[in-house]
Amino acid sequence: MKILFLFTYNKGLLSDFFMDLGQQLIEDGHEVKVYSLKEHPGRYKVGSIEIIVEKKGGYGSDYFRIFRSINEISPDVIISNFSYANPSMLAGKILKIKRNIVWVHSLKKHGDPGHYVIMIKRQFYKLADKIIVNSCILEKELKEVFHVKGSKIIPIPFWSNIQEVKPNLIAIGETSDQFLIGCPGRFTIIKNQQVIITALASAKANASKELKFYLAGDGPNRKNLEMQVSKLNLGEEVNFLGVLSAGQMVDFYKKMDLIVLPSLFESFGLVFIEALSLGIPVLVSDRFGALDFVNKENKDVKEILFDPEDPEALANKISDIVGQKRIDRDFYKTLYTEHFKKEKIYREVLDVLIE
Repeated sequence: MKILFLFTYNKGLLSDFFMDLGQQLIEDGHEVKVYSLKEHPGRYKVGSIEIIVEKKGGYGSDYFRIFRSINEISPDVIISNFSYANPSMLAGKILKIKRNIVWVHSLKKHGDPGHYVIMIKRQFYKLADKIIVNSCILEKELKEVFHVKGSKIIPIPFWSNIQEVKPNLIAIGETSDQFLIGCPGRFTIIKNQQVIITALASAKANASKELKFYLAGDGPNRKNLEMQVSKLNLGEEVNFLGVLSAGQMVDFYKKMDLIVLPSLFESFGLVFIEALSLGIPVLVSDRFGALDFVNKENKDVKEILFDPEDPEALANKISDIVGQKRIDRDFYKTLYTEHFKKEKIYREVLDVLIE
């Protein structure tokens, strides 16, 4: 089976996932190619996967390039996402590709498209054979907003391969009387790092250890976060690390005593399963799509969830964890292996491709 992925190949988590999926398919005897539109065109191999990069242009020219490439490659299956989805669905239908799959990752709340865009998208989604989503939240949105038939939508979670990434050390001082809290992610209002800073100001007064908070990332809300830190006199506690490489992220996770993920909306939340897979204690917003794949009514799972709009409740949860003599890291690893195991998810994806 010849499979063509259409997504932006880069160093991001999503790209890594698709590359890992592609490699698994190759090891299963399938032929896999990746098509991307970027500023600098090229053609090269990453592992066993051929990457085809054409120069990104305007709306019409990109549609033409995608159509031409699908026609030339003549795959049995196409899998597309984001801006590649519409032209790929259209080309797949015209060229009578056997399996036309779209992978939807983001919520309407993240971009809030206008009525016209929603109407257009409804028509394009009719061209897909199946639509893979990474949460029940997305499944519900596709049904209610985009009028997609439920039989066409397949909820499948991600897995993480961060365990296979070689750590690249970052300079973070650690002492036994400190408790290190980390938060990875782009600095935006929706990512909601501000709630942790507010909670930290409250939690530090009663903490049994000195609290240190490390933010990994950057983004348009950075200045507001820095102003909040200054206003709350948390300059000694809060540290901005900037954007970290994959290897540095491994070291970041492993050096933290606790990861806090406070997003107001998250269609899935790869950072959540990354931390789980490494056995790192996590407090996670109850609005993460990844939670659709675990039992949220389980007593132990409930303990790691919080309302991202309630800084006082978050402060209390942080204080409780800081006060624990021993944190059971096996719980987090087990949560990952029971619900996000690579082999199980791969078989689910394969079933969609060969149905």
